[in-house]
Amino acid sequence: MKRLALLFILLVLALSDTCGGNCPAGDCIACFCGAQKNVVDIDTWCGKYTWNKACCKCIVSHESGGNAHTTTHNENGSTDIGLWQINTVRLF
Repeated sequence: MKRLALLFILLVLALSDTCGGNCPAGDCIACFCGAQKNVVDIDTWCGKYTWNKACCKCIVSHESGGNAHTTTHNENGSTDIGLWQINTVRLF
């Protein structure tokens, strides 16, 4: 039982550093999108709008892998958030 409790604590600590997997580098200062992943179907998501679907799929695939809650902390203190990894430097 103690091993299970220790494993649970280690898992919680590991996920807290990466915002539940939303901050792959593990260096995010905050979990802006929470600690739950929100993986979308990239093909369906890009098909909702009238832009170039192939270009949209390429960008979203490389920026977030389809996880709408992806967060990336940058060296300049800003954070990239979401499918397109929009930078917070202009948001605040």
